[in-house]
Amino acid sequence: MRRCVLLFLGLALSCAQAEAPRSASAHVGPAASPREANDPHFVELEVPGYEPAVVSLPQTSSGRGPLLVAAHGAWDRPEPHCQLWRRVTKGRGFILCPRGKRTNRHTPPEHAAYFYPDHFALSREVLAAIDALSARYPEKLDRSAAVWAGFSQGAIHGALVVALHPTVFTRAALVEGGNGFFNEWSPFAARKYARGGGQRVLFGCGSPYCVRTAQRCAGYLEATGVAAFVTHAEGAGHSYGPTMERRLSEHFDWLVADDPRWAAK
Repeated sequence: MRRCVLLFLGLALSCAQAEAPRSASAHVGPAASPREANDPHFVELEVPGYEPAVVSLPQTSSGRGPLLVAAHGAWDRPEPHCQLWRRVTKGRGFILCPRGKRTNRHTPPEHAAYFYPDHFALSREVLAAIDALSARYPEKLDRSAAVWAGFSQGAIHGALVVALHPTVFTRAALVEGGNGFFNEWSPFAARKYARGGGQRVLFGCGSPYCVRTAQRCAGYLEATGVAAFVTHAEGAGHSYGPTMERRLSEHFDWLVADDPRWAAK
């Protein structure tokens, strides 16, 4: 069984790596970095051993805010993803956006694009970033039962990350990735996620094919008791554009249902 599990993870990993260049950054669209825009809602977070992450701070300063981790696609940047998920969540929690690895180390950071080499590397970077965020906001952050939100490569690798760390990420929004195209989910992976504390998974699809594969994965999850929902942003394609954002906004409250920390204040 152990050999089969490793084979499954290796297959999904190799496929995701092969796909990375194809998911280049026609996703969210260009956006100024929060630092350049001088927006007080966004800060850069130093992460030991990695390039700085971007963080969207909660709208309110009262109480301890929940955590959502937003992972971008390949050949992309974290800033627009942090901005999008701030809009989707209406600023109700911390949004942590890991930067990943620069595609070309000679490109200046302000012009660079980034990717995640594999789900192990992404997992290590995210866990280090959560530790750094906890150290910076020890009285403000509630890091328990976090939400994973990934697009394209961030969702392909993200499906494997949440299955490996179900106690850390009990809920996940997987957008245009992580929907079974690379066999990210199986009955075994679904059982592992459920037994570790997984509760809800939202699949966001911009094409009918994604919907079909996601529905199969949703069936695996629902058979274990994990709630799953597939939303189709018709015509969105491989995009985080307005139609997809609208669908995510409509279903975010479903994703965080029964977690009072995300309740509108």
